[in-house]
Amino acid sequence: MSALPAGVSVLPLTTHTDHRGSVSETFRSDWAANVGAAQWTYIRTHANVIRGMHCHRLRTDFVTVMEGAMRVVLADVRPEAPGPTLAVIELDATTPRLVIIPPGVAHAFETRTSAITLCGLDTGWTTEDELGCSWTDPAIAAAFVATKPLLSERDATAGTFAELQAAYATLDTTTRV
Repeated sequence: MSALPAGVSVLPLTTHTDHRGSVSETFRSDWAANVGAAQWTYIRTHANVIRGMHCHRLRTDFVTVMEGAMRVVLADVRPEAPGPTLAVIELDATTPRLVIIPPGVAHAFETRTSAITLCGLDTGWTTEDELGCSWTDPAIAAAFVATKPLLSERDATAGTFAELQAAYATLDTTTRV
């Protein structure tokens, strides 16, 4: 795998622990200049699941694992990117980190064990800002370890990575949905 796509950040989260448990900061506005969360989504995922490969034309995602572990697979689809630029980030609740995924970076969440994820969005979720491709596409398949994961119908019938790149290249990426 290669370096992270441009604009992707992985930030350690500060955790304060005492005899009662722990408190971790999961988002601060100074971590992403001019980007704020408009929606937070709590995601409970079973073991052996792949959610994605998804891409947004305008939305930035903020992702952290609250319980369990998951892999975040990234591929840059922006026209100026030098290719898929595959990267994998391993996240787990024992070492809390936040991944900031900008528009134009396709991403998938792969779990081998069950996980609880907190995902912030800088705009509300809408189908108008959703693109995707199959995780089995040869351009990106090497980044995954699953062999027969559980998938949504949308992810199971998604097109190719080349189709995702072409669709993204034709979209207006300047107007918020």
